[in-house]
Amino acid sequence: AVSRRHLVATSCDALPASASFISLCYCPEAYLILADGSTIRSSEGGQQGDPLMPLLFSLAQHSVVEKVVATYPSVVIRLYLDDVYLSGSAEAVLAATTLFEANLGKCFVAAHEGCNLSRFPKEFSRHTISETSGFTALSVPIGGDEFCRKAFAEKVDEAISAVERVAKYPCCHGALLLLRHCANATRLTYWLGALPPHITADGCRRFDDAMRTAFLKISGLDNSEANCLQATLPSRRGGFGLRRA
Repeated sequence: AVSRRHLVATSCDALPASASFISLCYCPEAYLILADGSTIRSSEGGQQGDPLMPLLFSLAQHSVVEKVVATYPSVVIRLYLDDVYLSGSAEAVLAATTLFEANLGKCFVAAHEGCNLSRFPKEFSRHTISETSGFTALSVPIGGDEFCRKAFAEKVDEAISAVERVAKYPCCHGALLLLRHCANATRLTYWLGALPPHITADGCRRFDDAMRTAFLKISGLDNSEANCLQATLPSRRGGFGLRRA
């Protein structure tokens, strides 16, 4: 969480042209109206659903990031809104955490086997990084190759399950639309961009095979390489737009 007063002040300083609008939105106290007509005063942090909030929140915590960088230059800091990741020696990272007000129950520390983590608060969950273990950051597995392959395989299994359910849809036209727009390779795009190819190659082949099987079942076409290749072309080139992983 971030103080609303600090949020407004830093945002107005960084965006002077928008200062009046930001003040209009956040300086008066707001009230959230519940279904039963009761109200809750909203006077701290940002407003849920505000499209500006990611930017304003990032500006509000920028001063803390600068302080960490200046005070602990050996610590590498990466942030995505309120997800903060610090990496470096155990001593430096532990010291840098004192600059943040965090929910200790949501914090974790990850290190290779043999690293002494006893000085970290007991509320921190602990993860060991090895070939078969690791942790996830923003849903992306980080660890040894075996750990990452297993995590990606689980995502592929979920995507294949969706493809198989679509193939059973009783309306062929509807099934083809669902296959193209809802169950295609874009379900895996996030992980394909975050993991190296040698981790994702086997999973991609499994997903593409499942897509091919589903398409042939729905369309009733024969299992020829030409038909399957044409299905992956965009519609402007006579294909169906089924993207391969």
